[in-house]
Amino acid sequence: MTFDELEFIKERAQLIDKIGAKALPNTSEIKRGAEVMEDVTVDGVEPIIGEISNVDVAEGRFFTDAENANAQRVAFIGTDVATKLFPFGSAVGEEFTIRGIPYRVIGVRTAKGTVFGQPQDAFVQLPIKTYGSNFGGLTRSRGLYFEATAKSAKLFNDAVEEARSLIRIKRKLTGGEKDNFGILTPDAIAGLRDSILGPIFTIILAVPGIALLVGAIVIMNIMLVAVTERTREIGIRKALGARQADILKQFLLEAATLSAIGGISGLILAKLLGFIISAYLIQTVIPWYAAVIAIGVSALVGVLAGLYPAWKAAKLDPIEALRAE
Repeated sequence: MTFDELEFIKERAQLIDKIGAKALPNTSEIKRGAEVMEDVTVDGVEPIIGEISNVDVAEGRFFTDAENANAQRVAFIGTDVATKLFPFGSAVGEEFTIRGIPYRVIGVRTAKGTVFGQPQDAFVQLPIKTYGSNFGGLTRSRGLYFEATAKSAKLFNDAVEEARSLIRIKRKLTGGEKDNFGILTPDAIAGLRDSILGPIFTIILAVPGIALLVGAIVIMNIMLVAVTERTREIGIRKALGARQADILKQFLLEAATLSAIGGISGLILAKLLGFIISAYLIQTVIPWYAAVIAIGVSALVGVLAGLYPAWKAAKLDPIEALRAE
């Protein structure tokens, strides 16, 4: 994209609500005193991008139009940068340098963690005019792309087509020529994500299902063995007045407890695995209600698996049971 094309769209678009430019990012080394961070993503954005992208500010604020117009040396940073360069206090109002040029921090974004091993919080954003004057690379003919929103959800697809048509007009593309630019929409991102994660989700659903089935079979076998080994105990209990319902409840409770313990153990392992995945791939969270449901399902599987052994124990003849060795 070019500034001319962006201005052309701004002047003529009827369905686009907000539109803002972003510079193609660079990676750079940033410093504050003895603290140094390498390979930090540095890019420039127009202030309107904060509204378009719904930037979640943890501390401070985003850029203003005046700061961009005057190419002020201010910066909006990620939490990784704030933690590394300013470990003992607030980063807002403090300064750091990029290529020897000082910048003042005006805001810090809420942490997003990592996505497929790529950190999302090691970045520095500058007003786009500041970026252009200090880093170069922005000319009338190259160096940026833009983000935009439609005036309403119903007009989204029409707004995309409007932007496509205006760019084609500006670039003088005829009807038979293909687009020499790309437009990335939320639907396209979702489709790419689904194509990558779809098979993974299928496996994620299939593996626990198989594990539950195998676990149920194991619990049933354990309880059948328990009934066989405790036949005399069951006979004594019945001789002392225990009803069939009491025996049934006892063995079902034992099966449910055994299964619930397995569920809690699995939950602990999942939490530990989640820490590893969050550190190297993508942020993971186990909600409290999911943990409760997981333990509940485990206990339910134990009850279902223990039905037959419990019924078998409850139906034992007390006289025959007492004769068991």
